[in-house]
Amino acid sequence: MKGGSCGAVDCDDDNANINPGAAEICDDSTDNDCDNSTDCDDNECGNAPVCQSGGTAEVCDDGIDNDGDNKVDCADKKDCGKDAACSGGGGDPEVCDDGIDNDGDGKTDCAGKKDCRTDPFCQ
Repeated sequence: MKGGSCGAVDCDDDNANINPGAAEICDDSTDNDCDNSTDCDDNECGNAPVCQSGGTAEVCDDGIDNDGDNKVDCADKKDCGKDAACSGGGGDPEVCDDGIDNDGDGKTDCAGKKDCRTDPFCQ
């Protein structure tokens, strides 16, 4: 990262705990040390138990890569393929501005044009 006379660029000015000098927390889905890597993708977390075990179980409708396999929610077919939220009809109605595939059709928010085409957020 580029910096100035003050050092490396801080990637989150609103959170004092997230900065280039911070240690990576290996299970919070946040780039704590500003190196463009999060959790199990960060070199600091290679030996962390959560990364060795594949992380925690995937929660199939929260917008987070809970198990650290770089697949989120319904895109994690191994863990969520049979989950009601990912069945393409058993989920909830699509919420067009939350980053979650609520209805389980494999599309989030404005990408779910069928569900969100008239939503002001997607205009």
